[in-house]
Amino acid sequence: MQPYFNWSIFWKYLPILARSAPITFAVVIASIFLGAIIGLIMAAVRLSRSKILQFIGRIYVEIIRGVPFLVQVLWLFFGITLFFGINLNPITAGIFSLSLWSGAYFTEIFRGGILSIHQTQSYAAYSLGMTPKQAFYRIILPQAFKKMIPPCISQFITTTKSSAVLSVINVPELTKRADAMSAALYAPFEIYLACGVVYFVILFAFFRLGKYAEKKLQANTLQIEE
Repeated sequence: MQPYFNWSIFWKYLPILARSAPITFAVVIASIFLGAIIGLIMAAVRLSRSKILQFIGRIYVEIIRGVPFLVQVLWLFFGITLFFGINLNPITAGIFSLSLWSGAYFTEIFRGGILSIHQTQSYAAYSLGMTPKQAFYRIILPQAFKKMIPPCISQFITTTKSSAVLSVINVPELTKRADAMSAALYAPFEIYLACGVVYFVILFAFFRLGKYAEKKLQANTLQIEE
């Protein structure tokens, strides 16, 4: 029997799936915002002089990066209800789990960006009479921020793709909508192809943005060195 692909289903439901993209985008934006805050806090913890705080930060990063995200989502969604008796709605649980997950990666992005600035920058700031706090916020952080932009955009793209996992706890995002349509129409290939096209259009724009930011930063760096 020859395979049959129904293009009419693909073209009909592509714009319908596209209308689900704002939900995915809203979940991702909220998770990125909270994840960045968590990342800043945990980066400070990992860079602190306290061995205990460094250990806590390392444990957080290693657990999050060492356990599949799907398992983390299920842990959080069912664990909070089991241990604390709190019934989180799927969107709240999804944002919370995605924030914790992305926060671990932002932690390493921020920590790596700060450590990439040579200590002589701090010494120069001290010689001008700046305190360590002033040197960090006025000298170290602005330089580190430029180096953080490309990996942060890359993490945004990765977080958007990982948001598809939230469909397992019934978050009404793009993949969950595609699951429902596929089951109702019995046209999995057409629907999931349309779903993939929507994801590709969204992520390709951010991918190009990341490449543009990286080139601009490289160009600025070369001008400074010259």
